[in-house]
Amino acid sequence: MKSSIVDIPWKHYLLSNCLTTNDFNFVSDYSITLEVKKDTNLYFIESYKNSPNRQHVPKKIKNILHDLGKRCAELLEIPEPYEIYSGIMILKPDYKYNTIHTDSEWKTATLVFGLSDTGTGTSLYETDGQTLNYTTPYVKNGGMIFKRNNETYHDYDSVGCKELRRTAMIWIKA
Repeated sequence: MKSSIVDIPWKHYLLSNCLTTNDFNFVSDYSITLEVKKDTNLYFIESYKNSPNRQHVPKKIKNILHDLGKRCAELLEIPEPYEIYSGIMILKPDYKYNTIHTDSEWKTATLVFGLSDTGTGTSLYETDGQTLNYTTPYVKNGGMIFKRNNETYHDYDSVGCKELRRTAMIWIKA
């Protein structure tokens, strides 16, 4: 896994080459099998709530994403003990979440990991929560990760996408 630190507008890491080709293809191919019912679809693999998975998830998918989460926790120097939760998010083309936000307080860190061939990055805002600073690049088999705080304002969409935007989401809770 390759990483680079970006400090503007707040500290985050851009990642690439996160998984082996075989592991990436296994997760990406699995994400293609998920049903797309709404404009935005989130399938929990390891749910942070006491709710059952909506469908069977192959153990290999859980293991691959859990291992990636552990490597990200090391990168961010998050000490054990911590828990790793994951899901796959699928957005239809031209979907707008359109809500500048910081993540829920239970999340210590968030990884947005590109599964589809193309997509849109995450829009990062100044600490005022209103001024767009830039949008991270969308990286297949890569993405961006950050430690959550009250100033890590961001938003996401699939505006301009010609295909479904498929990402794996990994959340670390310390």
